[in-house]
Amino acid sequence: MLKYFHSITQKKTYKLHCTDDQTYVYWVSVYATTEGAFVHARGRDVFKDKCTALNYLEFLAKPCRESDYMDALKDYFQIDKAHREQFLASLQTKKRN
Repeated sequence: MLKYFHSITQKKTYKLHCTDDQTYVYWVSVYATTEGAFVHARGRDVFKDKCTALNYLEFLAKPCRESDYMDALKDYFQIDKAHREQFLASLQTKKRN
């Protein structure tokens, strides 16, 4: 079973993935702060049963589409790539000095 959720208050997009023996909640958070910085994080939570996970998500968030989750992932990786490139550029600058 796959279901998707989005929480405006938590600023996260969730993917509920249930198999016969495991229940995972994957999440992605990408947003700009009022100071102009970006927060980007992703993770996975493991639940003992799908009922608990589903209740948790229905309490925190509203259902959304798979494309919403994929868009959040794309935003995450785009920001992550930019940070990685900046970091590598700063290392090369330090080596030259």
